[in-house]
Amino acid sequence: MRFVFAVLVASVVAGCGLRFGPGYSMHNKRYFGDSPHIAVHTNTATYGLRWQYGEMGFFFEPRAKVVDGQLCFSLQGTSSSGAYRGRYSELPITDSKKIQALQRGGAFWLGPDGEKVRLEVRKL
Repeated sequence: MRFVFAVLVASVVAGCGLRFGPGYSMHNKRYFGDSPHIAVHTNTATYGLRWQYGEMGFFFEPRAKVVDGQLCFSLQGTSSSGAYRGRYSELPITDSKKIQALQRGGAFWLGPDGEKVRLEVRKL
């Protein structure tokens, strides 16, 4: 029975990884202690999506996609383990098309009801 449950969970998680669209709210404190934002590293002229893990502390990594000339981020799932509570993490933005979309159209978080929330830009 445990094996069947493990296979079912793995299938659901794998399926979630294939789609891109609305996901968890960036304001949900279970997932985010500090809301996702765009970090601009002024000393290296690089960008990243930065966040602080929330109360749950499970590992996750948001996905990014260029949609209609804007850089959009979303989180559809997490792992079931980890000790990341309170830690900061960053997803580097290195793809030239994503950087161009960020600079021209801005960066947005796709919330659970499909809303697009503009991400704050913070210089580090």
